[in-house]
Amino acid sequence: MRNLFLCLLVFVGTAQAGEFKHETQLGVVVTGGNTEVEIYNGKTTNTLSWGKDDRNHVTFGGHYMYGTSSGVENSRNWDVNTKYERSLSKKIGVFTGVKVEADEFAGIQLRTNLDAGGTYQIYKKDKSYINSEFGYRYRQEKNLADEVLRQSQARLFLEGVRKKSEEFSMKMTVEYLPNFTIGEDWQLNFEPSFNYHFHNNLALKWGYLGKYDNLPVAGNKKFDFTYTTALIANF
Repeated sequence: MRNLFLCLLVFVGTAQAGEFKHETQLGVVVTGGNTEVEIYNGKTTNTLSWGKDDRNHVTFGGHYMYGTSSGVENSRNWDVNTKYERSLSKKIGVFTGVKVEADEFAGIQLRTNLDAGGTYQIYKKDKSYINSEFGYRYRQEKNLADEVLRQSQARLFLEGVRKKSEEFSMKMTVEYLPNFTIGEDWQLNFEPSFNYHFHNNLALKWGYLGKYDNLPVAGNKKFDFTYTTALIANF
């Protein structure tokens, strides 16, 4: 994993006259009185593109979520990720990436995902597109009992965006992870969301993230979900 990070840093360091894009999301929910709840959720995504027709892309970012109820912590999860992608044509590309994550309340002390595969643009018009990713994932996961599980997975990912107007857009992502090591331990993640752009660089987001794990860590539920209302800043 360390070597992959170094390779990605080299790509960033050697990029010339690249285009940089940044997006940050911040969501906060605080209630008081009879119900005391605090939830903080932040996410950042950064993309650097360079080369002829911007064929090379490095994306790096992460998220952090923390929540309490009546002063008792009841949620905390985070991830950091980076990905290098190269476009081979207008529709086809290849990528490799790393994602490190943790979710204590889902029984995950630390999980490392190593990805490699291809991309294919299924559909594109002026106001909408559908992109796909497909490939192999190696996962190493340590639970709260310090038990380590190593797995080989396939990864299928779809992302669709529809821009209804200059201000309003819709997005849907679906990720399916079949498991080669333990067949019944497959996962499905999905997120429909809506963005309202009320300023050149500011938008409001409403989203629903669902995560289904057919074989979760012992003692945990199979399905997790998160409703999101967030302010987005981008440039």
